[in-house]
Amino acid sequence: MVDKNEFIIVKVLEDNKSIIKYINESKNNQEERFYILNDKDNNTALVFDVDVNKNVIFIIFKNDNGDYCPIQIFAGVGYFVDTIYNSNPQKRLCYTISNETTSSLIISNFVSSCGIDLKNDFKNSEYLTTETSVKIYNKLLDSVRKYL
Repeated sequence: MVDKNEFIIVKVLEDNKSIIKYINESKNNQEERFYILNDKDNNTALVFDVDVNKNVIFIIFKNDNGDYCPIQIFAGVGYFVDTIYNSNPQKRLCYTISNETTSSLIISNFVSSCGIDLKNDFKNSEYLTTETSVKIYNKLLDSVRKYL
């Protein structure tokens, strides 16, 4: 069951091909993949219970001379797990992607509906944030399904 009170947004620079490859594999094969949080993202993730499913959005963006332009959105379900890697505690976001869009209209509507500023809303070197308006998430999914 998915906790529908809020959802997770992860921003990914389009140059990060390995992360995007895993996101695409998750969508195409309906396989679970994971995203390793950096130290700063761990602070954001601390507010979440481990092993509780949340809706997840990955926003792929390009850095166009300092302007962060969203170019693709992936949507799915994920949850956080605590792990140990090289003797260090680590938090991972495990996810399965079900939908994707490259429609500039849908992406623009989603970003403006959330009021997200890809450059300023994510603190320096953080790539994870949360949104509490689940209606926006559901509207995105409806738009993506209609667009397909």
